[in-house]
Amino acid sequence: FFFQAEDGIRAQPRSRGLGDVYKRQGIYHILNVIPPDEYIENISDSIYTNHIAAISLRYGNECKPNKEWVEIADKMYIPYNKRKDIHPEYVGYQNNQLVKQADTTLVSFPLNLKANYSTKLNDLKYYENVTDIKGPAMTWSMFFVDSLELLLQQKDLADAIYRFFFKSYLVNMKGPFWIWWESLDPGSLHFATGAGGFLQGLLFGYGGLRIYRERTNEK
Repeated sequence: FFFQAEDGIRAQPRSRGLGDVYKRQGIYHILNVIPPDEYIENISDSIYTNHIAAISLRYGNECKPNKEWVEIADKMYIPYNKRKDIHPEYVGYQNNQLVKQADTTLVSFPLNLKANYSTKLNDLKYYENVTDIKGPAMTWSMFFVDSLELLLQQKDLADAIYRFFFKSYLVNMKGPFWIWWESLDPGSLHFATGAGGFLQGLLFGYGGLRIYRERTNEK
Protein backbone atom coordinates (compact mmCIF):
# COMPACT_ATOMS: atom_id res chain seq x y z
CA PHE A 1 0.00 0.00 0.00
CA PHE A 2 0.93 3.64 -0.22
CA PHE A 3 1.00 5.68 2.98
CA GLN A 4 -0.35 9.23 2.88
CA ALA A 5 0.04 11.84 5.59
CA GLU A 6 -2.76 14.17 6.66
CA ASP A 7 -1.78 16.69 4.00
CA GLY A 8 -2.53 14.06 1.36
CA ILE A 9 1.01 13.90 0.03
CA ARG A 10 1.90 10.37 -0.99
CA ALA A 11 4.99 9.08 0.73
CA GLN A 12 7.27 6.12 0.09
CA PRO A 13 5.41 2.89 -0.84
CA ARG A 14 5.73 0.31 1.93
CA SER A 15 4.32 -2.74 0.09
CA ARG A 16 2.10 -3.67 -2.83
CA GLY A 17 -1.46 -4.85 -3.18
CA LEU A 18 -3.52 -3.38 -0.33
CA GLY A 19 -4.53 0.01 -1.76
CA ASP A 20 -3.73 3.54 -0.59
CA VAL A 21 -3.53 4.13 3.16
CA TYR A 22 -4.46 7.62 4.29
CA LYS A 23 -4.09 9.06 7.77
CA ARG A 24 -6.72 11.55 8.89
CA GLN A 25 -7.14 12.82 12.46
CA GLY A 26 -5.05 9.96 13.77
CA ILE A 27 -7.13 7.24 12.07
CA TYR A 28 -5.99 5.23 9.06
CA HIS A 29 -8.16 4.71 5.99
CA ILE A 30 -7.65 2.57 2.87
CA LEU A 31 -8.82 4.11 -0.38
CA ASN A 32 -9.58 2.84 -3.88
CA VAL A 33 -10.06 -0.89 -3.38
CA ILE A 34 -12.19 -3.72 -4.75
CA PRO A 35 -13.63 -5.68 -1.79
CA PRO A 36 -14.94 -9.26 -1.87
CA ASP A 37 -18.26 -7.87 -3.18
CA GLU A 38 -17.56 -7.86 -6.93
CA TYR A 39 -20.48 -5.57 -7.75
CA ILE A 40 -18.45 -2.54 -6.68
CA GLU A 41 -14.96 -1.14 -7.17
CA ASN A 42 -12.82 1.86 -6.28
CA ILE A 43 -14.46 2.32 -2.90
CA SER A 44 -12.89 3.37 0.38
CA ASP A 45 -12.75 1.83 3.84
CA SER A 46 -14.07 -1.60 2.97
CA ILE A 47 -14.60 -3.25 6.34
CA TYR A 48 -13.17 -6.54 5.07
CA THR A 49 -10.13 -4.92 3.44
CA ASN A 50 -9.35 -2.67 6.40
CA HIS A 51 -9.64 -5.45 8.95
CA ILE A 52 -7.58 -8.00 7.03
CA ALA A 53 -4.97 -5.32 6.30
CA ALA A 54 -4.65 -4.73 10.04
CA ILE A 55 -4.27 -8.49 10.60
CA SER A 56 -1.60 -8.65 7.88
CA LEU A 57 0.34 -5.75 9.40
CA ARG A 58 0.35 -7.42 12.81
CA TYR A 59 1.68 -10.63 11.30
CA GLY A 60 4.30 -8.62 9.47
CA ASN A 61 5.35 -6.99 12.71
CA GLU A 62 5.90 -10.42 14.25
CA CYS A 63 8.24 -11.32 11.40
CA LYS A 64 10.05 -8.00 11.43
CA PRO A 65 9.10 -5.59 14.23
CA ASN A 66 7.86 -2.28 12.88
CA LYS A 67 6.16 0.30 15.12
CA GLU A 68 4.53 2.05 12.18
CA TRP A 69 2.77 -1.15 11.07
CA VAL A 70 1.46 -1.69 14.62
CA GLU A 71 0.20 1.89 14.81
CA ILE A 72 -1.63 1.57 11.49
CA ALA A 73 -3.17 -1.76 12.54
CA ASP A 74 -4.30 -0.44 15.93
CA LYS A 75 -5.81 2.72 14.45
CA MET A 76 -7.35 1.27 11.30
CA TYR A 77 -10.85 2.58 10.63
CA ILE A 78 -13.64 -0.02 10.89
CA PRO A 79 -16.99 1.25 9.49
CA TYR A 80 -19.80 1.08 12.06
CA ASN A 81 -23.29 2.58 12.09
CA LYS A 82 -24.06 3.20 15.74
CA ARG A 83 -27.72 4.08 15.15
CA LYS A 84 -28.46 0.82 13.31
CA ASP A 85 -25.84 -1.20 15.16
CA ILE A 86 -24.45 -2.72 11.97
CA HIS A 87 -21.22 -2.63 10.00
CA PRO A 88 -21.64 -0.93 6.60
CA GLU A 89 -19.77 -2.79 3.89
CA TYR A 90 -17.76 0.34 3.15
CA VAL A 91 -17.94 4.10 3.55
CA GLY A 92 -20.70 5.31 1.25
CA TYR A 93 -22.63 2.03 1.20
CA GLN A 94 -26.29 2.79 0.53
CA ASN A 95 -29.16 1.26 2.50
CA ASN A 96 -30.52 -1.91 0.86
CA GLN A 97 -27.82 -1.82 -1.83
CA LEU A 98 -27.48 -5.25 -3.47
CA VAL A 99 -24.38 -7.26 -2.50
CA LYS A 100 -23.01 -10.00 -4.75
CA GLN A 101 -21.53 -12.33 -2.15
CA ALA A 102 -20.33 -12.75 1.42
CA ASP A 103 -18.35 -9.65 2.36
CA THR A 104 -19.15 -7.94 5.66
CA THR A 105 -20.15 -11.27 7.18
CA LEU A 106 -16.60 -12.53 6.58
CA VAL A 107 -15.21 -10.25 9.29
CA SER A 108 -17.00 -12.38 11.89
CA PHE A 109 -15.85 -15.67 10.37
CA PRO A 110 -13.12 -16.30 9.44
CA LEU A 111 -11.56 -12.95 10.44
CA ASN A 112 -12.89 -12.92 14.03
CA LEU A 113 -13.50 -9.18 14.31
CA LYS A 114 -14.34 -8.27 17.90
CA ALA A 115 -17.90 -6.93 18.00
CA ASN A 116 -20.96 -7.00 20.22
CA TYR A 117 -23.30 -9.95 19.86
CA SER A 118 -26.11 -7.61 18.78
CA THR A 119 -23.95 -6.15 16.01
CA LYS A 120 -23.03 -9.57 14.63
CA LEU A 121 -26.68 -10.62 14.71
CA ASN A 122 -27.80 -7.44 12.96
CA ASP A 123 -25.10 -7.85 10.32
CA LEU A 124 -26.28 -11.40 9.64
CA LYS A 125 -29.95 -10.45 9.33
CA TYR A 126 -29.33 -7.33 7.27
CA TYR A 127 -26.93 -8.82 4.72
CA GLU A 128 -29.06 -11.91 4.19
CA ASN A 129 -31.76 -9.63 2.82
CA VAL A 130 -29.50 -7.67 0.47
CA THR A 131 -27.29 -10.51 -0.84
CA ASP A 132 -28.01 -11.54 -4.42
CA ILE A 133 -29.47 -15.06 -4.53
CA LYS A 134 -27.73 -15.44 -7.90
CA GLY A 135 -24.34 -14.80 -6.32
CA PRO A 136 -21.51 -17.34 -5.81
CA ALA A 137 -22.21 -20.63 -4.06
CA MET A 138 -19.85 -20.25 -1.10
CA THR A 139 -21.70 -17.19 0.26
CA TRP A 140 -24.32 -19.06 2.27
CA SER A 141 -21.76 -21.34 3.87
CA MET A 142 -20.27 -18.29 5.57
CA PHE A 143 -23.71 -17.16 6.73
CA PHE A 144 -24.23 -20.70 8.04
CA VAL A 145 -21.06 -20.66 10.16
CA ASP A 146 -21.88 -17.21 11.56
CA SER A 147 -25.44 -18.24 12.45
CA LEU A 148 -24.30 -21.36 14.28
CA GLU A 149 -21.89 -19.33 16.38
CA LEU A 150 -24.66 -16.90 17.27
CA LEU A 151 -27.05 -19.78 18.04
CA LEU A 152 -25.01 -20.52 21.14
CA GLN A 153 -26.64 -17.44 22.65
CA GLN A 154 -29.94 -17.17 20.77
CA LYS A 155 -31.97 -20.33 20.24
CA ASP A 156 -34.50 -18.84 17.80
CA LEU A 157 -31.88 -18.80 15.03
CA ALA A 158 -32.58 -22.46 14.25
CA ASP A 159 -34.70 -21.67 11.18
CA ALA A 160 -32.01 -19.39 9.77
CA ILE A 161 -29.34 -22.05 10.32
CA TYR A 162 -31.23 -24.64 8.30
CA ARG A 163 -31.99 -22.07 5.61
CA PHE A 164 -28.33 -21.10 5.23
CA PHE A 165 -27.18 -24.72 5.29
CA PHE A 166 -29.54 -25.80 2.51
CA LYS A 167 -28.68 -22.72 0.45
CA SER A 168 -25.01 -23.65 0.77
CA TYR A 169 -25.49 -26.68 -1.47
CA LEU A 170 -29.05 -27.23 -2.77
CA VAL A 171 -29.20 -23.98 -4.71
CA ASN A 172 -26.00 -24.51 -6.67
CA MET A 173 -25.45 -28.27 -6.88
CA LYS A 174 -26.45 -29.63 -10.28
CA GLY A 175 -26.79 -33.14 -11.70
CA PRO A 176 -25.98 -35.54 -13.10
CA PHE A 177 -22.69 -35.45 -11.15
CA TRP A 178 -23.90 -33.13 -8.40
CA ILE A 179 -21.12 -30.60 -8.63
CA TRP A 180 -21.30 -26.99 -7.58
CA TRP A 181 -22.08 -24.36 -10.18
CA GLU A 182 -20.78 -20.90 -9.42
CA SER A 183 -24.28 -19.42 -9.45
CA LEU A 184 -27.85 -20.15 -10.55
CA ASP A 185 -26.69 -19.37 -14.06
CA PRO A 186 -23.90 -21.81 -15.03
CA GLY A 187 -20.87 -19.52 -14.66
CA SER A 188 -18.09 -21.88 -13.65
CA LEU A 189 -19.48 -25.40 -14.06
CA HIS A 190 -17.20 -26.94 -11.46
CA PHE A 191 -16.94 -24.29 -8.79
CA ALA A 192 -14.54 -25.76 -6.24
CA THR A 193 -14.90 -22.66 -4.05
CA GLY A 194 -18.54 -23.59 -3.50
CA ALA A 195 -17.62 -27.11 -2.44
CA GLY A 196 -14.90 -25.69 -0.21
CA GLY A 197 -17.40 -23.36 1.43
CA PHE A 198 -19.72 -26.28 2.12
CA LEU A 199 -16.87 -28.23 3.75
CA GLN A 200 -16.03 -25.20 5.88
CA GLY A 201 -19.65 -25.17 6.98
CA LEU A 202 -19.33 -28.74 8.22
CA LEU A 203 -15.98 -28.21 9.96
CA PHE A 204 -16.34 -24.70 11.35
CA GLY A 205 -20.13 -24.61 11.55
CA TYR A 206 -21.44 -27.95 12.80
CA GLY A 207 -18.00 -28.94 14.08
CA GLY A 208 -17.44 -25.59 15.78
CA LEU A 209 -13.75 -25.76 14.90
CA ARG A 210 -11.67 -22.62 15.36
CA ILE A 211 -7.95 -22.54 14.62
CA TYR A 212 -5.77 -20.11 16.54
CA ARG A 213 -2.04 -19.68 16.64
CA GLU A 214 -1.63 -21.36 20.00
CA ARG A 215 -4.60 -23.75 20.05
CA THR A 216 -7.67 -25.15 18.33
CA ASN A 217 -11.15 -24.93 19.80
CA GLU A 218 -14.17 -27.13 19.21
CA LYS A 219 -17.61 -26.00 20.38
